[in-house]
Amino acid sequence: FKFFNDPLGKKNRYRYLLLVGVCIAIIVEGMLLFISPYYMKKAVLYFADLSNNSLRIIGLICMILGLGLFLSIT
Repeated sequence: FKFFNDPLGKKNRYRYLLLVGVCIAIIVEGMLLFISPYYMKKAVLYFADLSNNSLRIIGLICMILGLGLFLSIT
């Protein structure tokens, strides 16, 4: 990470990266809501109709993919 500007110091690098990731996720969600609110409503209604087990499986897959991506870039 020679080119990486880390304002919090080396020991807080992962905390900083997590915060950056959360900020990017919020920005992307806001962009999707701004660009196409109709399709976001349809997506929310689709997920509302899924069972709890299906949502848990989707959540688990997202967490595993996110963690794998996070570990591959750090």
